[in-house]
Amino acid sequence: MTQPTARLKRLYLLRHAKSSWDDTSLADFDRPLNGRGRAAAKSMGAYMAQHGHSPALILCSSARRTLETLGRILPFLAGDREIRILRTLYAARDADQLLGEVQAAGGRAKSVMVIGHNPVLEDLATQLAGTDSGGCLPMIQEKYPTGALALLTHKRAWKTLGHGDADLLEFTAPREL
Repeated sequence: MTQPTARLKRLYLLRHAKSSWDDTSLADFDRPLNGRGRAAAKSMGAYMAQHGHSPALILCSSARRTLETLGRILPFLAGDREIRILRTLYAARDADQLLGEVQAAGGRAKSVMVIGHNPVLEDLATQLAGTDSGGCLPMIQEKYPTGALALLTHKRAWKTLGHGDADLLEFTAPREL
């Protein structure tokens, strides 16, 4: 028997928008968005609103560019949500570490968004995708550009979510909007 769509949990993986390299004295952690990144994040927020994407829980890296990406999409998201800013997302070395953060934080949330960095977002998306009903996996494997959003669904409890347990439904990059 197929699980009703309403019971599926949603995982959104949003890579921060394009950052600036203008000030070479800044540490990587402190780099802001550039003009293109600010516009792309706003466009992605509008896209999310148009498609009814409004996560209940947002886990955001504490790096400046991820926080600025979050700030640009928030005005477009409907409803209430919990937001957690986590330095561990900036420091995540691999997909399993990032997955551990999602497993630990997800709790009873019906939808979770991670705003983070590559290559771990790309790795997590490809490792979780047991099925690819959206036909997007080749695009992710080719390139997970700044500002891009992947949507995966699954039936598992967050704490037991693992490799191959999700269905990749969508992958959208700002240049497509």
